This record gives sequence, C-alpha cells and structure tokens, in this order.
Amino acid sequence: MFDATLRSAVWQLISPIVAPLTLIWADQNAPRPALPYLTLRLMAATPAENDARGEVTADGEQDLDNPTSATLEVQAYGTGAENAIASLTKRLRFDQHVDRAVQLGIAIGRRIGVTNLSQLVSDSQFEERAMLEVALLFSGHDVDPVGLIETVEVEGEMTGTTTTEHLDVTLTISEGETDGEP
Repeated sequence: MFDATLRSAVWQLISPIVAPLTLIWADQNAPRPALPYLTLRLMAATPAENDARGEVTADGEQDLDNPTSATLEVQAYGTGAENAIASLTKRLRFDQHVDRAVQLGIAIGRRIGVTNLSQLVSDSQFEERAMLEVALLFSGHDVDPVGLIETVEVEGEMTGTTTTEHLDVTLTISEGETDGEP
C-alpha cells in the first residue's frame, strides 16, 4: 500500500530527529535490537474523494494527483521511551523539520499526544514503552491512459412540427476549442 518513496521520505524525516537511538520498521522478521529503540509503522492510508486531474496530452494520457493522508505510528521501547516520544512530538513542530518534510513531499498533520504503553514483560519486570501517532499528508501521482476522441460522426433526422430534414454534422476539436458546422 505504501511505496518505497514514501517509506524513504518518512525514514529521512524521522531518523535524524531521534538519533542516536536505533530506529527500525515495525513488524519485521528479525531479532529485536538492544533497548532503547524506536519503530515506525505506516498505516491507515485514506485517499481523497477526488483526484486532481491534469489536461489530456496529445498521447491521450492524463496526469492524476491523488492527495492521501496516512497515519505514522512511532513506538519507543526501553528506558526513557516516554521522553523519547515526547521529544519527537515537540521536535516535529520545529521549522527545520517542517521544512524538511515539505522537501520530502510530505506534510506533518495532526499529532496525537504521547501514549504510555509500558507493560509487564515477565513475572516481575516492566518494559517502558510509549507511542505517538502522526497524520501525514502526501500526494501520489498516476497517469491515466484515457485515450483521445479524434473524430465524431453523427447521422440522423431532425423532426419538427412542420418539417423533416436530414442533418450531417462534422465536429472538429482542437486544443480545447469546439467548431461545429451543420
């Protein structure tokens, strides 16, 4: 659902902010790194109702930009997890990170506050854990091969109250203008 470009942009935005902590993508088949560390997960993509459509090219293709919002979940594990997430929440508002997000083609939206998810991992040991959800806004791009209508021929009869006529119509469309001749 999420292409490599978006994942790369998210990584480039978040990893310098949380450095020197270890950052990984969630849900990987790999051993957990040493504590403390953070995970990233992109989820809940919601495309806009309508795509922004460009002009149809001479090749019959139309550019489509599809604005989309997604939720980025960042979880921190280990000592200082809540502080790491609180710091990330605060730093995402810094102009340098907002500007960097724009350069990467994403916008930082609504941030849901720090959630403490600390949990018991053995009979007597708790693991500190915290989470932040951030709305990201971005636009995908597609090309729709809509084709071209080069010629339209219409044949038929027009009838009125007192006359019946045969009508030939030639319609030529060029560069957005319409020229019709009866």
